[in-house]
Amino acid sequence: TLFALGVGDRIVARTRGESAPAPELKERLAALPGLGTRNPSVEALAAVEPDLLITDQVEKVSGRMGSPSIAELERLGIATYVVGGGCAEDLSADTSGLEALDTDIRQLGAVLGVETRAEALADRLRGDLDDVRARIAREPRREVAEISQVAGRLYVTTGGLSNDVLERAGGTNVFADLPGQFAPVSPEQIVARDPRAIIVDDFEATTTGRNDAIAFLKRTFPTVDAVRNQRFLVIDAARTGARGSTRPVEGVAEIARFLHPNTSPSQ
Repeated sequence: TLFALGVGDRIVARTRGESAPAPELKERLAALPGLGTRNPSVEALAAVEPDLLITDQVEKVSGRMGSPSIAELERLGIATYVVGGGCAEDLSADTSGLEALDTDIRQLGAVLGVETRAEALADRLRGDLDDVRARIAREPRREVAEISQVAGRLYVTTGGLSNDVLERAGGTNVFADLPGQFAPVSPEQIVARDPRAIIVDDFEATTTGRNDAIAFLKRTFPTVDAVRNQRFLVIDAARTGARGSTRPVEGVAEIARFLHPNTSPSQ
């Protein structure tokens, strides 16, 4: 989002994210000082002398588990901005969708003194979402499950930002009845719900990761409708769940093309 706002040259350091950066930004981000962790200490942050810390989770500035507190950062002259969808103490209870991104862009534009660029970016992204909605308006909604593997456990999307991306793309999440944003499930639960389409989050966004994900689907769910009929998509995880990023808007368009292949921007 900062690069899209034209202020990427103001970034003084980066932390380690859960998903891979956009391919076109990999080199620029790799050249920045890395703080080596998702929860850098006060000392590590102070060493790079930022004026503003932007984070996707309030927990990272809670003062717990070695993280700095907002008060500590203020004493060092570092302001804090927590993106929408990351402000709840219990993130599993947060239901914010892409509407939070619109707010973030406009607020960051004001904070960084690039209001005009922010307005233009927010309007363009809203237009992109409107275009998708118009293209799929007459299409039937597709039953879909979004799955991910974290530390050897299988999870499904149940709510929040990722679910909003699915819905805006014309999908009906077969696990939306479960609480929270994500839920651990067994393979048998996915087999029982028999989704017509499956989306797999790839946190590394590599060819190897994609091939491994496809092999896992075919090995684990050979009888599920989506796998039997080759209706699955391995997607860069940032395109479905990166809070405060413009990339989930790209994810809406990509998933819409997957779920509704007969639609196109020209239709």
